[in-house]
Amino acid sequence: MGESGTRFQVVALEHRKLNRDALDQLAAAHISAGNETSRSELFRRGLGAPVDDLAVIDKCNAIMVAATFAVPTDRHFARDLLLRRWLDLAPGLGPHLPRVEHHCGAKAVEFLGEVAVGLHSVVLGDSQVYAQVVAGLAEARTAGRQDSAFTLLARRLRPLLHAVRTTTSLQQGNVSLERVACSRIARVTSARSVAVVGLGRTGRLIAEILGKETAHEVFACNRTPGKAGAAREVDWGDLDRIAEADVIVLCLTNTPETVAYAGKLFGHLTERHLLIDMSSPSITRQLDATTTAEVVGIDHLSEDAASNLSARKQSVNKARRIVGEWTEEVITALTAPPPVVSWRPPDDPGLLAHRARVLTHWRDQLAAEGFAEIQTPCLVPADLVTEGLARRRSAQLHHQLAVVGGMDKVYEIGPVWDGEETTMLQVEMRAPVDLSDLARRAVDLVRLAVPMADGPASTLDYGEALDRLNRAGHDVDYGIELSFAHRRLLGDLIGERVFVVTNHPASRQRFAAARGSAVGRTATFDVVLDGHRVGDGGLHETDSHELRKQVALAGLPAQRYDSFIAHLDQAPPHGGFRLSLDRLTDRSRVTQPGREGIQG
Repeated sequence: MGESGTRFQVVALEHRKLNRDALDQLAAAHISAGNETSRSELFRRGLGAPVDDLAVIDKCNAIMVAATFAVPTDRHFARDLLLRRWLDLAPGLGPHLPRVEHHCGAKAVEFLGEVAVGLHSVVLGDSQVYAQVVAGLAEARTAGRQDSAFTLLARRLRPLLHAVRTTTSLQQGNVSLERVACSRIARVTSARSVAVVGLGRTGRLIAEILGKETAHEVFACNRTPGKAGAAREVDWGDLDRIAEADVIVLCLTNTPETVAYAGKLFGHLTERHLLIDMSSPSITRQLDATTTAEVVGIDHLSEDAASNLSARKQSVNKARRIVGEWTEEVITALTAPPPVVSWRPPDDPGLLAHRARVLTHWRDQLAAEGFAEIQTPCLVPADLVTEGLARRRSAQLHHQLAVVGGMDKVYEIGPVWDGEETTMLQVEMRAPVDLSDLARRAVDLVRLAVPMADGPASTLDYGEALDRLNRAGHDVDYGIELSFAHRRLLGDLIGERVFVVTNHPASRQRFAAARGSAVGRTATFDVVLDGHRVGDGGLHETDSHELRKQVALAGLPAQRYDSFIAHLDQAPPHGGFRLSLDRLTDRSRVTQPGREGIQG
């Protein structure tokens, strides 16, 4: 291994189970800093050795310090330096030093990768840990340096997370009862409102999740008023108002009083209601009264959670192998010599001529439809790790600002870097007729690039696509991103090479508008050719509240997007799409299902 790899060190105090002793240890080891400096800078100042990067990373069950030393450093000496400085800043760590782990070189990189995908979490596969790791690395950024080890590491964590999510079940499904309940609610596409009855820890958490992550109107009521938070408070005794909600969630302590209360509430429910009983033991099972509402008890939710956890556990070994392969790639990138820019004639001389013809056809078609070609920066502010510049992963934000600023129809053809460099056509327009209008335009351009793709192009709703796959014997969880194998099978099932899948889950695309009445779905589409996603697009969100919610859910620093959100707030309706020139013209890629030209 090269020197850059061996200079990388991590020390960590980690607990897989959170009991009182574990929480006391983590509190004793906590590193605090004043308002004038960050924890990473404070740690660095008294370390006694030069480091290129240093990060203090907190998550609910661990505190970690990661460092890249400026020169090759003996692992035992590095461990001693890091622990001595940690003790200076958190003397209470002393009695717990035997529990502190130390990793160096490739093992340190692998450890952080496993942490980021949730392999070391209290809840196996915890999806929130990735943002916590990236936030710690962001605090350690070295201003102006684009080649630092932490910059590279943070950028490569995103494709690692994508690989684990799309090829394993490690982060599929939910394993906490609160999350399982919210997932169950999200599957009821007709539900517009939810009433949470009882605001203890469980009730408050469910109300918070629904309020932040879904479009449901959330009511909340409690015997003691004033605890509704952001939810709309309803009087405890107003059973008619509670019954106006489509879904009722009981989060009550099981007592004779609450059983009697639930019995009265039963009389107000009909077959249109979904009742989720989170009480333990179940209140609804103790009632003599019957209801026509659909009732889901905590035992059903527990079965779902146990099934999801079992699936996650079965994915652990595969996830570790993915992290191991990723670690080798990261170490190679850290130790690789500077790239030599070179060019050689293509193996297929006709490829460049074909690409040129496609670009000509695209430009002619778009010009005929009134689109103007623009150019936007390839180097943009890095939004996760550094305050310097990074190569763009998309030009969407610039194109949205151009349309909002007064240009009705724009497009750009140029490079983006999303794991690897690829050439994209990116189109943006004001006031498209609807989502199908955008999808039709995208399909027409695909046919200009691949004439053999002529013919009908069916449109499948995401839910319909999952129904077809499940009926064909493939167990596909709702909310999962469709893989190459899924898309190829769909093409076989409908008998078409080119088709469109619309209304994807909200977790798929950032800044997309919600899809009408479907909670948790977006007005988005994918264009599929022979199983490959060759394009995607959709209508964009213009409500500042929803945009800030999406930024928070994506784990992005809100302050970096404040200006963008201010410009888009209440902007005219607009939308766009992108097509991968490489995937449509490079025939070598079309035969390799593992290489996706567009990362969702």
